[in-house]
Amino acid sequence: MSNNGLGVEVTTGRIATVHDAAALGNGIGYVSFGGKLSVDHRVAAGGTTGVLITGLTGDVSVTDCTIANNSSDGITARTSGTGRLTRNTITRNGIGIENISGTVHSAGDNVVDGNTMETSGTITAANKA
Repeated sequence: MSNNGLGVEVTTGRIATVHDAAALGNGIGYVSFGGKLSVDHRVAAGGTTGVLITGLTGDVSVTDCTIANNSSDGITARTSGTGRLTRNTITRNGIGIENISGTVHSAGDNVVDGNTMETSGTITAANKA
């Protein structure tokens, strides 16, 4: 999935799981427009935004991923989208994690470092059991 407008897109009412993959040089590497998306062990790099979560029912889980070298955001949540992040490396992006009117839960074990701005907006601790 390289050099496209969107790498992987999930729309309202759809569910997708992506693992062991790379989205390189896309406008947006992985996006949920109201769908449910789980991504693990993957790369989103060299595009504009690595992961976009949007729409009232947008729900994305990002686990064990590298999100790097995106000109805008590593991960963005907006328009009531919900993101759950654990064990990711998010580096060399404009903003590492940006929350614009969405919800971002972090397990506290993500490496968010080396971005122009590390985070923007509220990031809450994920519930652990």
